[in-house]
Amino acid sequence: MDWLTACKEFGVIGGLLLLIMGAVIGMCIKGWMWILQQFKVELDGNRKERTEYLETLGRMREGIEDHNCRSKEFMNCVAKEHQEMILALGRINGFKEY
Repeated sequence: MDWLTACKEFGVIGGLLLLIMGAVIGMCIKGWMWILQQFKVELDGNRKERTEYLETLGRMREGIEDHNCRSKEFMNCVAKEHQEMILALGRINGFKEY
């Protein structure tokens, strides 16, 4: 529907109202498209951040597991040394059975 036929059917005021309604609807559609584009950008950023977070979390978990293994070895060595120290100190103090 062009401008002249709208003016013939609805008058000048009707044609202006149709033009204004078309402009408002066009702005609403443009606004929705902008909002959806912003959501897309935000979701892409969130996906990237989530993958980086999971990689960092995995590295932290691996570090903690490595620390636990090394600390367990250390504690076994310390326990063994303490047992030897108990035997040596027991002999020094006169205890025969250990």
